[in-house]
Amino acid sequence: MAAETIDIIKGAFSDAFALWERNGKGFFVDLVKITFLQWFVIILFAAIVISLAFFTMGDLSASLETVAALLLNLPFLLMTVLLLLIAYFASAAFGSVAFNAVGNRAIGEDTAVINQFKANFVPYSLYIVLILVLKLILFTPLIGGYLISSQDGEAGSFFRVMGSVCMFGFISAVLYLLLFFFIQFATFELIIGMAGVFDSLRRSYRLFKMNIVVVFLFDVLYAIIVLAINSIIWGVQWIFERGMRFMLLGGNVAGAILGGLLYAIVTFVLIVLMEFVALPIRYSFWRKLGASSPAKPEKKKQKT
Repeated sequence: MAAETIDIIKGAFSDAFALWERNGKGFFVDLVKITFLQWFVIILFAAIVISLAFFTMGDLSASLETVAALLLNLPFLLMTVLLLLIAYFASAAFGSVAFNAVGNRAIGEDTAVINQFKANFVPYSLYIVLILVLKLILFTPLIGGYLISSQDGEAGSFFRVMGSVCMFGFISAVLYLLLFFFIQFATFELIIGMAGVFDSLRRSYRLFKMNIVVVFLFDVLYAIIVLAINSIIWGVQWIFERGMRFMLLGGNVAGAILGGLLYAIVTFVLIVLMEFVALPIRYSFWRKLGASSPAKPEKKKQKT
């Protein structure tokens, strides 16, 4: 059992290295395109919302009164919420194409980003909504614990409230962690395996249930790798932030603007590099688990 567990994890990393070696350049280019389109969608819809705000206010002056009136403008608020939701789901759908890219590059094929975006948009949006509902349900113990414990207004109720929040918060955290373990392969099943929204969750849970030990060990190792990469990213971003603050305090506005642009470019590149490293590892592990977990045989219907 231990040898098989080590072989699966070792094989996943070996396959990831093979993918980087064979098609790393193409995969990196795919991620650059995908990340650019994600940012472009967010920036485009943000610009539309800002333009809509200026058009609604009638001028470019933003006093407290005009801002308050804008926030109370129901048509503007509804339009803003709608645009932000479209931007969020569109950006997420573009992000899901990265899963197609890693799957295609693993077999030496290219990815048509726009066509794949169109194919992913509806199922992935439904998947996001379902996961959001599940997370909200798992958040209810924390809210319920707070509401129940805050009913009593006697002395010392603050400590009872905090105790209840900590206790029910711990329950919610455990449930969140279990949800992560259960659904961590669902996106691969949905996007690459082309399963339905609910079927992808079922398949992910089945993979976890049949490989609990190896999945747990892999997740710990993967978390260490991601934490190390994120530490580097945070360090680079911290250096740029300090540099921009120093320029602003020194009155060098042009230098601060240039630093901000460089900060955005560096952040963009670091996000791409993070996906470039992390996604092939998780993809290869998912494939290894699928190969080591035989499909559940379908029950044959008895002829009457």
